[in-house]
Amino acid sequence: MICIGWNCRGLGNPRTVRELHHWVKTKCPDFVFLMETKCNRNKLELIRNKIGFSCSFVIESRGASRGIAMLWKDDKEVDLVSYTQHHISIIVNQPTTNQKFILTGFYGHLNASKRSGSWNLLRELKAQSNMAWLCIGDFNEICH
Repeated sequence: MICIGWNCRGLGNPRTVRELHHWVKTKCPDFVFLMETKCNRNKLELIRNKIGFSCSFVIESRGASRGIAMLWKDDKEVDLVSYTQHHISIIVNQPTTNQKFILTGFYGHLNASKRSGSWNLLRELKAQSNMAWLCIGDFNEICH
């Protein structure tokens, strides 16, 4: 399984969409998590179709900032677990191995004074399940 997490800083620029298409074509990911999409659901669904994905869950941008989206291929078995302005969590079922895991796309607070809230959200998300957990994204934090 291959995942891509990308802070694309807006999908309004055709060059950015071409770059996304290039990454998808060369890496062949099963899941793509996008941050700072800066666009609405309709625009994101057009881009999703253009790059060859059939399913998505979108948190629309607020004005000209934010916005996150999780994209996946039609052959994946996915159930939505939870979402906020800062994350999307899904359960991925792997029928060939009969295993499930949680995939979380995460985008931490931009404001340094609110980053402790980001870490608290991650702790809460992990505490909700004993399943294997993969978290991808931009934490907006330098730890070391």
